[in-house]
Amino acid sequence: MKNWATLEADIDCWMNKHYTPGRGNAKINKIVVHHNASRLTIQGIWNVWQTRQASAHYQVQNDGVIGQLVHDYDTAWHAGSANPTSIGIEHANLTFEPGWTISDACLDNGAHLVAALCLYYGLGRPTWGVNVFGHKSFASTACPGAIAGSQTGGYMHHAQQWYDKMLAEQGSTVAATTPAIPSSVLSVGSNTTSRPTADIQRLVGADPDGVYGVDTTAKVVAWQAAHGLTPDGIWGPMSDAAGFPPAHAVKSGNLEVDGIVGPETVKAYQRRRGLLADGIMGPATVASIQALVGASADGVFDGQNQDLIAASWPALTSYNRGGEGSPGVAALQSRLGTEPDGLLGPDTARAFQAALNEGRI
Repeated sequence: MKNWATLEADIDCWMNKHYTPGRGNAKINKIVVHHNASRLTIQGIWNVWQTRQASAHYQVQNDGVIGQLVHDYDTAWHAGSANPTSIGIEHANLTFEPGWTISDACLDNGAHLVAALCLYYGLGRPTWGVNVFGHKSFASTACPGAIAGSQTGGYMHHAQQWYDKMLAEQGSTVAATTPAIPSSVLSVGSNTTSRPTADIQRLVGADPDGVYGVDTTAKVVAWQAAHGLTPDGIWGPMSDAAGFPPAHAVKSGNLEVDGIVGPETVKAYQRRRGLLADGIMGPATVASIQALVGASADGVFDGQNQDLIAASWPALTSYNRGGEGSPGVAALQSRLGTEPDGLLGPDTARAFQAALNEGRI
């Protein structure tokens, strides 16, 4: 974690579906732990959940790196009836059947995360069966493997040690008892600027229906928090300036407009949108682009010409071959002012790079 006290994960890889915005009036009162039944990375489990109606708030990789996929104030789909009142943590496996163990690094950081969550939300000292549960407590499943078996003692021992240490460092002050969001689920924010609400919704990844409702408020809060702004759900002048900087506020020429969208171009976009800047245009980055232009955010550009992709979009990994084009790409092209034929090629690449240099996307 970048910051255990404030629950800032190493990597943010936000889900674009298969979770429920907000928690209604429910309070967080438990942590539910899971195992992957596989050895997945953060991006890997995001990919799995694109086609499976499931999600969890956090993923702990085999090397101990922690990613967040669903905001704490939203409801992940991981533990049935316990979803509204719980936070779900997935763990990558070190070994497979029949042991289903997790690595030392995964165990220690997973336990540390449990402790940090218990402290942050005022749940008390981590205790198995009281405020920490295995998935099998809420469903007929073998999950979470050894975490609810041979490794339970070690996992909870680490969690309690971390809790005691963090509590002492904080002077016995518990940070919060409710999700870290002002009131995005219980009340609706507002747009106090002249910016069309649909444009704001495209920017933050909400449905661009022009209605500033609960879902849009929650997405705005998350976007504001990620960009260092007060997460109050109100789209005012400061949010507008950060989200839609004027062309002169962004240096021109940072990217070479060569018509080849490689890792540096993708990293520039990812940094602009608060994504993991790995230089790979995978599902999360594609979904961000699709949401930005108001297209269905499924994380895949369909109907693309493989030769054009190889020549001018070599960093793109999440696409399907075909050649008939994609509505999402056509929407992007319309946004960039190029011919909306739905096919990614050098002209769209150059327009994409120019728009990044000018701060238009």
